[in-house]
Amino acid sequence: MGALEERFVEVPSARVHVLECPGERDPVVYLHGITSSARTWKPFLEALPEGVRGVAFDMLGNGYTELHGERRPLTYEDLARQLVEVVDELGIERYAGVGHSMGCAPLLRVAWQRPELQRGLLLESPTALGRPKLAPPMRLARYAPTRRLLELTARPRLFRSQARSALREFAGREVDDETLEREAGHAIADPRKQVRGFIDLIGYGDPRAPAADVDRYRRIACPVWVLRGSEDRDWMPESHEDRFRALIPAARIIRWEGIGHAPHIQAPDRFTELLNEFVAATKESARPGAGSGPRASDERGIS
Repeated sequence: MGALEERFVEVPSARVHVLECPGERDPVVYLHGITSSARTWKPFLEALPEGVRGVAFDMLGNGYTELHGERRPLTYEDLARQLVEVVDELGIERYAGVGHSMGCAPLLRVAWQRPELQRGLLLESPTALGRPKLAPPMRLARYAPTRRLLELTARPRLFRSQARSALREFAGREVDDETLEREAGHAIADPRKQVRGFIDLIGYGDPRAPAADVDRYRRIACPVWVLRGSEDRDWMPESHEDRFRALIPAARIIRWEGIGHAPHIQAPDRFTELLNEFVAATKESARPGAGSGPRASDERGIS
């Protein structure tokens, strides 16, 4: 496999940071979670089958992407629009989508808005159904005085410590410097920018509420795989499994026991196996609707 390409592309909404694995077939587009970046997907771009094109990019409010125009609140509709702009700019006519956490909602929105664009979705710990309760930084981001406090206290040393602690929780182990740089280097380099993006994405809505378009998920026709860790009780509690079954009846619900909110960080080898299975099931030659797979009761395992 050739070396990954890293560059910026200009689209109507932003100057977008892109990480790409060149290939001639079956494009796969990855969307990261909040406060993350395209680089979280680097190992999984490198793990794609030979010849498969992979693209990851920093969403608005995250990483190294720069929003055009004045700073403003950002919505899932903005992120979905950015997704369409990026794949159009890169000449991708049809792709399989892989999303983590916040990155799942724009993929789901595009799936019913523009069904011709997507071959299938692999959704890791999707947050589109809302969070039972707000974490402290989310509460602080919702009020003007504490928003300002978050920005004023954003320092590289503090962010390095916080990022290492968060990654330790995600991974269930200590993380090395290479992992820290891949997952949080952008935030450590410019913590104030990261805080502003977090505020613009979280601070003007209610993360406890489902995405505004969830009732339209029934229109989604492509295969949808939903991966949930049994220990993810904040962003995707067990009750959300049944909710996704109701919203997308053909969805394949996969539960990994003993895993938290970031399976691709905690169990990367296992996630690579699932990713390769998903890519094979949604390749361009697959018939429409193929690969929906067994229901949740058949998809529980110990990592």
